[in-house]
Amino acid sequence: MVVKTITITEEAYKILKNMKGEGDSFSDTILKIGAKRVPLRNYFGSMPDLDIQEARKRFKNIREEISKDVNRHARS
Repeated sequence: MVVKTITITEEAYKILKNMKGEGDSFSDTILKIGAKRVPLRNYFGSMPDLDIQEARKRFKNIREEISKDVNRHARS
């Protein structure tokens, strides 16, 4: 098993610690959170008057910004 060290804020640590079940590791807790992801299509109804092409364009821009942030932090 490969182990990685991450840095999180104190606030994030407290939240994660409170979510952690007895006997669970932090990794177990993070995996449970990841498994609860909701498909993006469930949110389209919450965007009134927004066509699918505009939604795709917005999400593409968001993904690009996130990728830039991840790459920037990876180089740090």
